[in-house]
Amino acid sequence: MNIKALCFDLDGTLINVIEGVWIGLNALLLQLEEAGVKLNSRTAYETFVYILLKSRIPHQDIYLCELPHFDAFFREVGIVNERIKEVAIKAYREAALSALQPNPALTKAIEELSKRYVLAVVANGRRERIKLYLTKLGLFSYFSSIISSDEVGYEKPSPLIYEYAIEKLGFRPFEIVMIGDDPVLDIDAANRAGMKTILIRRNYSSEASRPWRQFLGKRGETKPLGIVNNVMEVPRLIRQIVEEPS
Repeated sequence: MNIKALCFDLDGTLINVIEGVWIGLNALLLQLEEAGVKLNSRTAYETFVYILLKSRIPHQDIYLCELPHFDAFFREVGIVNERIKEVAIKAYREAALSALQPNPALTKAIEELSKRYVLAVVANGRRERIKLYLTKLGLFSYFSSIISSDEVGYEKPSPLIYEYAIEKLGFRPFEIVMIGDDPVLDIDAANRAGMKTILIRRNYSSEASRPWRQFLGKRGETKPLGIVNNVMEVPRLIRQIVEEPS
């Protein structure tokens, strides 16, 4: 199989969004407690995750989150003091951003792939935020393109964001592999655009991941070329795919 380019999803693929939200919300709750507002941490976390995953905010960022996410959460828990809200949001974002640290194993895998293939990110969200996350992870220099939903004007699973990526990369669809953790947004949508796909298997074993399971457990209708546990396993799978006889 002739592969020319690899496209990566962001949330759940290159960054651990569940861990980031967990860390951020705990910092937010601590800030609220210092301001005299005590919330049940488990209920608050489940409420926040529900708002993140059920909202339809255009080009939404579910790592640092958008202001409408926070506004909906504060309304739900009855917080109206603007100063308290402002400080709590700041605490969340600082904590979540600090959780983004270079991962040597991830960097090694991306570096290895970048020597053989053109790498791109195809993700819902704003371009400047995606660039910020990749920079924090020490990965930005390995990617030749960032295709973001705010740039294209369409979000996954719209085929238009994948068609835009195909045109921008300049390769035939079947020469591009999309790698992501969402069976619908990443795998089905990219397959239907003519691309090849690899699914990152989601891990719901941690306490932080449990509220996400009911929203992210959808099955896809199409099959990927292969399934891996994380990006670090992608180089080996790509080698196997390339070496297989057509």
